Parts: sequence; C-alpha cells; structure tokens
Amino acid sequence: MVATVHIRSGRAQPFWSGHPWVFRGALAKIQGQAQTGDLVEVVDPRGVRIGAGLYHATSALAVRLVPGLEEGQTLDLAFFRDRLVRAKTLRTERLGLWRPDNDAYRLCNAEGDGIPALNIDVFNRVIVVQWGARAIFDRRVPLLDALQELYPQAAIVGQVNRDAAKMEGWTPEEVQHLCGPLRGELPPDTTFTEEGVRFHLPTARAQKTGHYLDQRRNRLRFAELARGELLDGHCYSGGFALQAARRGSQVTAVDSSREALALLTHNMALNHCTTVQPRQGQILRELQAMAEEGRRFDGIALDPPKLAPRQRDLDKALEHYGALVRDALPLLRPGGMLALSSCAQVIDAEALARVVAQRCGHVRRQAVLIEAAGAAPDHPVPAALREGRYLSFALFGID
Repeated sequence: MVATVHIRSGRAQPFWSGHPWVFRGALAKIQGQAQTGDLVEVVDPRGVRIGAGLYHATSALAVRLVPGLEEGQTLDLAFFRDRLVRAKTLRTERLGLWRPDNDAYRLCNAEGDGIPALNIDVFNRVIVVQWGARAIFDRRVPLLDALQELYPQAAIVGQVNRDAAKMEGWTPEEVQHLCGPLRGELPPDTTFTEEGVRFHLPTARAQKTGHYLDQRRNRLRFAELARGELLDGHCYSGGFALQAARRGSQVTAVDSSREALALLTHNMALNHCTTVQPRQGQILRELQAMAEEGRRFDGIALDPPKLAPRQRDLDKALEHYGALVRDALPLLRPGGMLALSSCAQVIDAEALARVVAQRCGHVRRQAVLIEAAGAAPDHPVPAALREGRYLSFALFGID
C-alpha cells in the first residue's frame, strides 16, 4: 500500500508550478506507512493528486517529487531507460555535445532531467555517477542496467555528493561503499576532450570531484574576450587557463594544491602547451606578491570553491570576494577583464556585481558588467527550482 503525503493549506502552489522539493514544514499528515526511500503519493489540501515522490523519514527535505511519474508507475528499468534516453538526446543531438572536439558532458542533472538526486557525467568512456540520496542508490540496479544499455563500452564509477552525505546521514563506511567501480573495467586513468582541449582524468579523482563541466561555456567566453597576459586564480586542472592559452594568451595559473598543479602540468603536456605558467600558493597572498613584483594582466579569472554553503555564511563569503577583488584590481590593466564565479546559490551575479562596484569605487575605477551567466546548458534545472541555479559567472570590463 503506497502512503499518501498531504500538503498543508496554503503550501501547495509551488508544487503545482513544478517545484520538486517538499520540505517537512509543508506536510500536513501522512496517510499510511512510509519509510525512507519509499515512493509516496503527494496530494494538495483538497486531496487532488500533485504527483509522486521519494520520501525521507528524517531529513528536512521530506519528499523529492519525480516529474511526470504517473500513478502506479515505479522507478524501474523502463523508467530509467526513458529518462536517460531523453537526457542523452538533448546533449548529443540538440546541444551537439558529442563531437570530435568534445566528448565530455553532464548526461543527467538530477531534477532537471527528471531523476531526483542523481548527477551523471560522461568523460569519454568513463561515466561518473554521483549519488545524492539513498532512495536512488537503492534503485541502482535498474539505473545502471539502463545506463549500460546506452553506453555499452563505458566503465561506470560511483561517487557521493558531500552535502548529500550529510543530509542522508551516511557514515564514512557507507560513503566508501557508495564510491568506486560499478560496471565495466575501470581504467587507471582516461583522457577526454572539452571544446578542443584535452584533459587527463585519474579515476581516483573521478571518485571525488572529477572535472567541473558546468563552467564549460564560461571558460570559452573568458578565453574569447580576455586576450593577452592573463591570470587564472584557483586554476585546479587548468580549465580557464588552457582554453585561453589555446587562443594565444599567456596565462599564469595559481592554485594552493600541489596535486591540482600536477594535474594542470599533465594537461599542458597533453595539449603541447608552453604558454601557461603554474604557480603554487594561497590566492590572496599570491595576488599581493604579484603586485609587489610589478606584474600586470589583461584579464583575471577568479573561481574560488564554495564559500557560502548556507545563508548564514553569506556575509563572510562576500567579505572574501571583496578581498579577492581588492587585491586583483592593482594587477589589472585599464580596459582589462575580470571574471568572478560563485558556486553557492546564495551568491548570484547581482551580488558579485555589487562587490565589484564597491571595490572599484574605493580606487576610482569604473566597472561595467559585460556578461552574466550560469551553468552550461547540459545542466538544466526546473524553472521553479531557484535553489538549483547554484552557479553564477560574471564578466566585467574594468577601466
């Protein structure tokens, strides 16, 4: 017997508009027995069916609605096959992301592709599945069967979203069980191509962060518009730096991680690139040191890690962005480009623009917002799910 979740009076409208997350405060009652991972029916205060979703007994996010799931339908092989075929068609045919100069893309972006709490990235012949909820992991057999049908030559590896691990209450031992090879023979490493640039992917890293495909389009725009001597701060494996170098720019690439810079060096060799200079150090110290060295750049890209996981972290995060801009401005030639990124949903392009305007005002420089963007189009999000639009990219001209 499928349990029924009743929504409180005055709380149903977002779900009729397509918002897929039902928080516990919106629940009036649960009719029947429901355990974590169960598929439940969701109805409005009048008893009219809204849809079906995956229930969690203890999380504040009580139900993840599954878009388009008919009454009585289950998350079986046919369901996963249908959703993944549609997702692949969008990427390969409509977006044109499978071609000689590009064999990496996000195949499934959770609710945006109709499969809650599931991200799947394709890196040539290695596929990384990121589990975001126990309910999806528990249905991994039909999911992996469907994925293997679509990519019979690929090796599939699992990983866990850190935020999801906390929400789901997974222990370190459980997380270890969720990660690692799932199907096929996993090679020790692989290479893939993103918009003409080759990247090395150790499978050990695929089980952690892999490669940030959401920045694909933004890396291209920075490389196209910022030419000359450039700085890539928080460079990781060289996404911004290598795209810019491919277009003739000289790039200084800074990261605090020795492991990241080793990966960047490997990627430079893959692309026969000699115009990127790796530099290890904490970014604020390195910005100040380069100013003392008299360095100047025509463009600077700053893509820090998530600084504001929650609303309460916002003020501290904006303060850090302010310090980044403050120390970057002396390095930037008049007419140069400044790119800022935020992977925290609470910091959007408007917030980044305010930081840049304030810091430029302090030193009598003028800033114009040239372009604001989000994640690449292979990261679709339900229109009603503002929380899913986590990535903000803003490109400024600085006089």
